[in-house]
Amino acid sequence: MGKVLFYLGPPLSGKSTRSIAVGIPRFSVRHWFEVRRTRMDLPPVGTFLPDETVAEAVETFLREHEEAEAIAFDGYPASERQLQWIWERIGDARTFEIRYCRVSERQAYERMKKRRVCPVCDGGADPVAVDGSFCPVCGAKLEKRADDSDDAFAVRWKSYFEREYEMCRGKDCLRREIMWLPRSGLRADLHLHSTVSDGTESPRELIRHAFAVGMKVCSLTDHDNVAGIPAAMAEAKTLKMGFFQGVELSALLDGQLIHILGYGISPQDPWLQQAIAYNQEARRIFDYWVLDKLAGQGQLERKRRQDYPTYTYDGRRGGWKLLNFLEDCGLCEDGFAYFQLLEKLEAPEISYLPAADAIAAIRHTGTAVLAHPGTYHWEEAKLKEKLEKLYQIGIGGVECYHPLNGETAAFYGREFCMGRNLLITGGSDYHGNLPDRSLGIPEYYLEEDQT
Repeated sequence: MGKVLFYLGPPLSGKSTRSIAVGIPRFSVRHWFEVRRTRMDLPPVGTFLPDETVAEAVETFLREHEEAEAIAFDGYPASERQLQWIWERIGDARTFEIRYCRVSERQAYERMKKRRVCPVCDGGADPVAVDGSFCPVCGAKLEKRADDSDDAFAVRWKSYFEREYEMCRGKDCLRREIMWLPRSGLRADLHLHSTVSDGTESPRELIRHAFAVGMKVCSLTDHDNVAGIPAAMAEAKTLKMGFFQGVELSALLDGQLIHILGYGISPQDPWLQQAIAYNQEARRIFDYWVLDKLAGQGQLERKRRQDYPTYTYDGRRGGWKLLNFLEDCGLCEDGFAYFQLLEKLEAPEISYLPAADAIAAIRHTGTAVLAHPGTYHWEEAKLKEKLEKLYQIGIGGVECYHPLNGETAAFYGREFCMGRNLLITGGSDYHGNLPDRSLGIPEYYLEEDQT
């Protein structure tokens, strides 16, 4: 046996639909026992089976598919005991991929009221998505599940999260890995950069690119700039995509540079415009400090230094003005060499806005979210300390899904947000020319009622 896929998530989050779609042997507690109900002494439908009974079924399934290249578990394990058992059984000898499906309670309830399932086979999906009253696979008449009632749904919904809470703390590797898993709903990328700041694609091109790779919702979050929002929003409207007006403000927290994402902002809001102008001026002052230092050391001709105010470059090169200027002057080859040059010059930190002011400016019309916490090199204790401090000054969420976050930032960021009812966001931080960023990666999904 090769890869093992675990599809986990709340009731009616799409686990069965997705696990069936991959076309590999699949174990689902409900479907396994449903076809055997008449031959076994089982409790009523909707009742949780003893872990020992489920373990016997899983053991049989594993033996039957020992030679399979991949297998899937649909909604299993469903308790800490089941998790411990399956980990002891196959944990050290398999390759895992855990796919977490998420759905809002309202969305799940509406699905429950509408669904009809096949009592004989999987029917191609559960709930069966067909027009008609008969299973498209075996032809049996579709029925309403016995446990699809208001009272039963409320119990199942509550008990799932109680079991998930225990399970995520019962196994450290699952606890951390599960934070990376995609959510059901609308696929989104809420962290994108265009030529207006340091990306390689224009706002319109960027939105078309996002649409082409399957995004249903996106946000343009240029660094300290909102000039690209009108064009991006117009393109998103043409393509019938969801769109959040966004920005990424540079800020200082205890003297360290961090980034604060803003969502649902009003680009022309005076508070936000003032914050952007402050940061742009701080960047301009820094640029001239670097140029003067280089000129003073004889590395940059005075005339070239004087050309900087009127210097222009093709935005599709990516990067920012000073980087491109120094490249054209032959003083650095790329962004990596640029930062090495700054280190040699002993350049100071750019005097961006204090984090509290950046957050306040965003909160005037939108929601402030801490960007990519994994890039700040905070160990677990410091991460918790910084998150709490940011919460006290008004942060409204954390970007828990980011290609550079790592396990610690992903897990504790999500745990922090869930404990305070804050936003959990995700994005690729796509620029177009960075080898470690791909549009739409990592996968992140918005619920339909969040757009």
